Amino acid sequence: MIAELALDLIDPPRDDDRIERSPESIGRLAADIAVNGLIHAPTVRPRGERYECVAGWTRILALRSLGRGTGLCSVLVLTDDRPKRSSACTRSRTWCTAPPSG
Repeated sequence: MIAELALDLIDPPRDDDRIERSPESIGRLAADIAVNGLIHAPTVRPRGERYECVAGWTRILALRSLGRGTGLCSVLVLTDDRPKRSSACTRSRTWCTAPPSG
């Protein structure tokens, strides 16, 4: 499901494979998004009243740096308690479930 979410409700991934993100790289991505738009929506999972980023944390930081309050995100409900990379989810749907209705 694609949803427009408040960016301040999205927390960083618990298991982040990128140790550092430079302000310069975030700035370059923000400039690209400003010109071309967001091509790939970040992927998040619900965590109570908030969301955890599963993939695309740098994109979220870039959107925030542009002063955007909301952004389109792909929302996945994962049955496993550990965060998963969205690429793994697309390869194996065994631990992905449909988003709750309503």
